[in-house]
Parts: sequence; C-alpha cells; structure tokens
Amino acid sequence: MMSSRADRKMYDVLLKDDFETMRNYTSDEVVEAGQHEILNWFCMLGAVQELGLSREWSDLVVTDVFNSNKAFAVYQ
Repeated sequence: MMSSRADRKMYDVLLKDDFETMRNYTSDEVVEAGQHEILNWFCMLGAVQELGLSREWSDLVVTDVFNSNKAFAVYQ
C-alpha cells in the first residue's frame, strides 16, 4: 500500500510545478514508497512541461478503501 506521507509529498511537488524534483525521483524511492503509479505522473508531467501547459485544477483524494490514494489534474 502507498504511503500517504509519500503521496502527499509528491502531490505538493505537483502543486509547485517542481519538475526538477520529479526528474530526480529515483526508482529506489518509487519502490520504497510503494508508489509505482507515480511512474504515470512522470510521463504526464514530462509532456506537460514540453508542451508548456499549465495546471487548471487538481485534487488529491486520500483513501483507505482503494489500494492507493488518487490524484487528479487538468492541464491546458
């Protein structure tokens, strides 16, 4: 199960548009935090940065019901 603390940390990075931190996040950190889903964020945020898009909305839903917290974001 993902760590809520680790998820919140990476969501805060997303809110700051801190692409540098995302680029420097290691595969060991992904595995240690149980954040395999974050790999999708890396692909998406790479495209967002390359295309010069900006975040219009986002939210983080922290849950114990699902096997992971859920982050949502809309970029235009």
